[in-house]
Amino acid sequence: MPRSALSRVRALTGLPFRGVRVVEFVFKRRDAAGDIYPDDPDRGVVAGPAPERVIFLGELGELTLGVRTHELSLPAFFARHRAAETGRGVEWSVAAVSSSSVRDAAAQVWGEHIANRTAQ
Repeated sequence: MPRSALSRVRALTGLPFRGVRVVEFVFKRRDAAGDIYPDDPDRGVVAGPAPERVIFLGELGELTLGVRTHELSLPAFFARHRAAETGRGVEWSVAAVSSSSVRDAAAQVWGEHIANRTAQ
């Protein structure tokens, strides 16, 4: 199949999924008024030797929705569990990626998260 024909097929097969994403977005925005998000720093450390670094990528609603502090979030839980399993420390942080496109994620993470961490 020529490249342009393949591109058209991909575009046509992706249309239903785009519609679903639009509907999902509308419902999320409608229901966001009472959402609880933590307002403390979005990183932490589990003490231990030779700490590993872990960064969690995703929408804030997936990673921290409904908890008052980041220490109660899924990334912090994972870090504590990982430290217990390996016997090493874990430095963890959360990077909110507002787009569902992997193509845009690297630029967002570098621009907003990693650059800020290296400046500290």
